[in-house]
Amino acid sequence: MFNRYFFFLSVFIFPTISFAQKTKNIELDKNYAKELFINQNYKKASGEYLKLLKEDSENTTYKYNLALCYLNLNIEREKTIDLLQDIITLPKCDPNAWYDLALTLHRLNRFEEAITDYQKFITIVKSKDNNYIPAIRQIEMCENAKVLMLTPINISFENLGDEVNSIAPDLKPYISADEDFLVFTSKRTGNTGNLFDFDGFNTSDIFSCNYCNDKWSKPKRLPNVINTPLSEDCTGLTADGSTIMIHYDNEKMMGDILISELKGKSFLRPLNASNVINSEKEESAACLSPDKQTMFFVSNRENGIGAKDLYYSKKLPSGEWSEAINLGSNINTVYDENYPYIAPDGETLYFCSVGHNSMGGYDIFKAKWDKDSYTFSVPENIGYPINTSDDERTISFTQSGRYAYIDATNKNGIGDRDIYKIIFNDIPPTYTVVSGKISIGDTAQPEISNDAKTLLPDNIKITAFDKKTSLPIAKYAPNKISGKYVVILPPGEYLLKFEGNKINTFLFELTIPDRESTEKEIYKDILLSQK
Repeated sequence: MFNRYFFFLSVFIFPTISFAQKTKNIELDKNYAKELFINQNYKKASGEYLKLLKEDSENTTYKYNLALCYLNLNIEREKTIDLLQDIITLPKCDPNAWYDLALTLHRLNRFEEAITDYQKFITIVKSKDNNYIPAIRQIEMCENAKVLMLTPINISFENLGDEVNSIAPDLKPYISADEDFLVFTSKRTGNTGNLFDFDGFNTSDIFSCNYCNDKWSKPKRLPNVINTPLSEDCTGLTADGSTIMIHYDNEKMMGDILISELKGKSFLRPLNASNVINSEKEESAACLSPDKQTMFFVSNRENGIGAKDLYYSKKLPSGEWSEAINLGSNINTVYDENYPYIAPDGETLYFCSVGHNSMGGYDIFKAKWDKDSYTFSVPENIGYPINTSDDERTISFTQSGRYAYIDATNKNGIGDRDIYKIIFNDIPPTYTVVSGKISIGDTAQPEISNDAKTLLPDNIKITAFDKKTSLPIAKYAPNKISGKYVVILPPGEYLLKFEGNKINTFLFELTIPDRESTEKEIYKDILLSQK
């Protein structure tokens, strides 16, 4: 009797319990995936939806949400297309699937296909387009992108490497005018409080690096008077590297701008920028002019031109800030503007905008600032490939304007977003003068002595070779009486070859970094030996 009863339980009750448990688990997984998705933790949400699709491979909601996860993950967008193409074939699909498919194609630079699908979406919804960027505006952006990509600007990108970048998002780099000091925002592990943000990464902290011994130092988290367990973003650094602007979104202040000054080697406790600057609305970014007499900032306060506008305020003789003034419709559009930045020249305003002739999302623009009239020239898109069909928000420059720093996404990068240095190749670099004295001495002499001869043979020559190509790029001759030589070279890696009849060839490797604060003069004495 016992065995038969146990058999009955095993066959009929246990499977029921197992089925109920499985159903409960799926329901829990579904709710967890939805919660992750709503909180924009797309990386974890995508993994949960992949699990759910193994149980229910035709579930449209799972497919659609997974597609949107891929769309919002910087390196997964190609996976979006097949999922959305399946969804749009359904008789009663959500019309926004057409918009999201078009946006994916737009981000992948497939502009004609994107335009077709944006138009399909417009046909379906007519005037009921509630997207942050309406489809009709997205079509304009596709057309802008096609034009801008025909004339790419001549630049080079350099990833700052894993000494600076992490696998988490590293964002909003700001460089000092001499290119020796860098501050940026990061969501890397180990941040203050080690708390997770909604997106699955740590809450953001602000870091700094110094350039020394021909490399960037390991990033240092700014002190706890600045960083908290919640989120801080650096939105500006003065040209001299002495003042940072911080956007706070934590228990201290919500959506406000604070200022921290450098004293000695540390930044002080940040102070409220001003009650004129900060309002009951959100102020998301700010910067100071190089002379620190004008503050530019972003606010969504009432009576603006768009949702987020750029404003400025002047420092008064009393040290207070003047009433904030909207930069006007020449700069601000009905769309969002953000992240103002004044270059070290003190007369060029950079900012990002969803308006003007953006290629897609936020693009970076520049305008000349007339400080006497506080007016600005017509904004100019700074061009592709800095700007892309995705979002680009911040840029900062060194004094010469040849070098700039941005954050960007690249499949070959280190993390979610990395910090890059840009070199504007059409702006001439600073040349370095390499000079010294050539002497001829005994082969056994380890260094130049007073016995070394300074009168040189007529046939000594110096050739500079490019180390990467092994090709000669310049030839020089020393002064045979004084023995002095001068070589003038742009940034690069070189091999200097000293040779002549009855003289042993001498090779000298030389690296001149392509950066703002490169040594302008290098002195190197050369001792040649006779054969």
